[in-house]
Amino acid sequence: MNITLETKSDNYALLHLNVNKDDYMPEFNEKLKEYGKKTSIKGFRPGKVPPALIKQLYGKSIKTEVFQETLNKKLEEYIKENDVSFLIEPIKKGEALDEEKIWAKEDFEIELEGCIEPKELGFEINKDIKAPKYKVEISKEDLDEHLEEIKVKHSTWEDAEDIQDEDSIFTKASGEGIDEVKDLYLNQKDFTEKTWKSVKDKKKGEEFTINTEKDLKNAEGLGKRLNLENIPKELNLTIDKIQRNVKAELNQETFDKHLGEGIAKNLEEFKSIVKEDLEKYYERMSSFKLNNDLQDQLVEMVTTSFPKDLIVKLIQDSSKEKLDDEQTQKSLENQIKALKWRLITKRVGKDANIKLEHEDINKSAVDIVKNRFMQMGYSSLPDEYIEQMAANLMADTKNNKELINSAVDAAYMEKVFEAIKERISFEDKKVSLKEFREKL
Repeated sequence: MNITLETKSDNYALLHLNVNKDDYMPEFNEKLKEYGKKTSIKGFRPGKVPPALIKQLYGKSIKTEVFQETLNKKLEEYIKENDVSFLIEPIKKGEALDEEKIWAKEDFEIELEGCIEPKELGFEINKDIKAPKYKVEISKEDLDEHLEEIKVKHSTWEDAEDIQDEDSIFTKASGEGIDEVKDLYLNQKDFTEKTWKSVKDKKKGEEFTINTEKDLKNAEGLGKRLNLENIPKELNLTIDKIQRNVKAELNQETFDKHLGEGIAKNLEEFKSIVKEDLEKYYERMSSFKLNNDLQDQLVEMVTTSFPKDLIVKLIQDSSKEKLDDEQTQKSLENQIKALKWRLITKRVGKDANIKLEHEDINKSAVDIVKNRFMQMGYSSLPDEYIEQMAANLMADTKNNKELINSAVDAAYMEKVFEAIKERISFEDKKVSLKEFREKL
């Protein structure tokens, strides 16, 4: 197979492939023999199916498979041997080669097009590039607000005899058109403000009637909850149960639930640990924002152009639905940004000679697992527990491919950002939690 590269511009190239039957037919004939040995067809002894029949039944799919495998293998060898770096893998120019076309011919002239890595970024990553680095200061008010959130998180539902705002009311509902009494859950949001004031005067076990047109905010929605096509004008309700969400107290039980048993022994220790956790969390968020800001800043600085027609073709070919011009343009902009960032990371990785060790990947896996636990509200689990959990997940390569790939990508990106940060300068900024949240 003869392959030649034709560079059309700084980042667009064509690959010309001359394929003749000698490149793939020996493998094709060998595969036909293998199928003949394995295939069982009624009327023939196992392994004795005539080659002509095997070719008639399976020839098209076998030839297509062998042809594509040979093409990909030779193409991969050429790219590696000639040190050609593609940002977009080469695709066939013009009409695709389907099974019928591959079956109909023996020799092929194929033209592929792809986006190659340009020689220059268009700028230098150096100390002239400045990025804001935020230090989030946690105030007493911030801590108090977070403590209230912890109280809500560990709150409990308790039975009540009277009704207050935000209580849950479990009733038995009846009325015209309702064949049997139905269970109906209600709360403050279901009623108009005026009606809710009168509902709050009711007690457990009381019966009362509401006008669904005047007393409810959404009578139609309530009708659907009762599985009724038409909700009656008057609805008779009997209060079966009242439940109230009671915030947790900041006591030892709450300390143990939130942090783990015995980690905090009094309120001051609890506050200290919670504040430290908050500071660590926003330190990570600050680092995350810095990385995002850096990525946006550097992507904007890339001046090289990209083959838009090729990118649009890829977008349209990969989309399950037909895109309009606005959707296509938006996708094009996003793809170009992604290509610019990929170009930057490849260039930085090459210049910094970035190599990943097992320790780097394992550390990223631990960070991913820790963040997952934090999102579920477990912010103070022992490091040993998280490390063991991450190790167990990483060892199960069959069921945790997504985690493993994420850990590899994260480890590489961390080293890329480390290399970038070594070359640029920073502007340290102290901000309040409110100010920082506004910047996210």
